[in-house]
Amino acid sequence: MYDTIRGYLKTEDDLTKYLDNVSTYKIDKDTGEALVKGYHKSIAFYKNAEGYSFSGSLTNCVLGNNFTAITHQQTNDLIQDISTTLHLDFTEARLTRIDFGNCFEVEDIPESYFQIMGYLNNHLRKTQINSTLYYGYKNNYRSLIFYDKLKDYKKKKLQIPEDKLCKNNLRYELKYNKTNRLKGLLKKERITVKDLTEPEIFNLLLDDWLNLYSSIQKQPKESIKMNNQQLGLSGLNNLLLKHHISSLGGLSSFREWLEVETKKGNFKKGTYKKAILDKAKVVCNIEAEIDKDSKIQELDSKIKEISNNYRC
Repeated sequence: MYDTIRGYLKTEDDLTKYLDNVSTYKIDKDTGEALVKGYHKSIAFYKNAEGYSFSGSLTNCVLGNNFTAITHQQTNDLIQDISTTLHLDFTEARLTRIDFGNCFEVEDIPESYFQIMGYLNNHLRKTQINSTLYYGYKNNYRSLIFYDKLKDYKKKKLQIPEDKLCKNNLRYELKYNKTNRLKGLLKKERITVKDLTEPEIFNLLLDDWLNLYSSIQKQPKESIKMNNQQLGLSGLNNLLLKHHISSLGGLSSFREWLEVETKKGNFKKGTYKKAILDKAKVVCNIEAEIDKDSKIQELDSKIKEISNNYRC
């Protein structure tokens, strides 16, 4: 389930003779030297004063896309392949970022699942253009990202596998943007490519991926408790609207839901979102009993299944 990695490799060797698509990416202002980059499959290597920095998707190297994930054994085989190609020990390279994630097919459109995922302690929650749900940790050391993989590929104009074209694909990634989190988690002074080959470390990251998802407060649906209220038709409409807003997690989540349903064409022409939001702000409060949401059960089941299937 390792995907994108970034890091650097200290070496005096000229690796460009082993790389593909070698080209100049910038001119050093101090020396006037042309700095070059090249590729091994989907991993880009950039020449610099101390050696090479590198960045790319391990999953793309093996599968050609990241609509699914590679196993720990596939990761080990790829690292060995890179070492053989470059004629050096790639496991000694230092890592500065690791992405850990997977995709899974869901019954509804991916954005609809954002509405049930709420607060995560010490993380800033935000949505980006209604197709990505983001949880950022302090100082951006790590982040959790949920997004529509199909939309992501269409936006980047990448080739989509035929068997994924007409399906809802939700991706959940845990990004270790800096290695500070990993150093504490793994009790290591530095993180190297060799750590990616260790099954114990893979399982620790898999647990982190699973536990952080489980720590997100879910927003279950609610059943209505009338409490002997005598309501007219207008009052009942207000009660039902407030119940729906509450089941989505409040007004901010209601706005997200409204965007999703509008895109799906579930409102008649001439229905204005502003009017709906204005109405939502004035409806009355109600008491409610909690009933666990089917979308929560679906996500819980799929993420647990992935965890069990990929564990070493």
